[in-house]
Amino acid sequence: MGAARFWSPNTPPTDGWNPSDDEVVRHGRTTKDFTMVLANALAPVSLVLPVAVVAIVVLGAHVVSVSRSDMPASRRRIRMANGMLMMFAAPLAAYAFGFADPETHQREFALSWMLVAGLLVLIIAVAVLDVVNTFRLHVPERAKMRAELRAAREALEGAAHQAQTRVVERPTTSA
Repeated sequence: MGAARFWSPNTPPTDGWNPSDDEVVRHGRTTKDFTMVLANALAPVSLVLPVAVVAIVVLGAHVVSVSRSDMPASRRRIRMANGMLMMFAAPLAAYAFGFADPETHQREFALSWMLVAGLLVLIIAVAVLDVVNTFRLHVPERAKMRAELRAAREALEGAAHQAQTRVVERPTTSA
């Protein structure tokens, strides 16, 4: 085979080598035309791209709605960071599914899937951080609600005791 040969339609070949009509030289590799490269991907581009676009739009709307919502600042920051990570992971996953060819571009395929897997680990770690933060925020809120419930229960018991003593203290009328 020899060294990689580069061909351009603007320059005639000097050694008589001319790629056939269905071959293209890209990045120093001779491959079949671009449709064949896409055909070797894990999923069809016509399925992957619409799903990725919808996911990015939904995630963007989620991040905007979280940024405008009335919630504790720590929860808002964590959820916005997780939304941004997911917005970054969606196009990478689309590339890994629809464009990365495991047969001809092994390095790009492996790198894209390592990035997707790493981002998924980060997304799960941030979600766990959100759960821990929710418990941290929940403990004082629960103590406050218990104190309010205790005060309300004592007020009801006091009112019930007063009503009971009034019934006992009423004089009876005899005829």
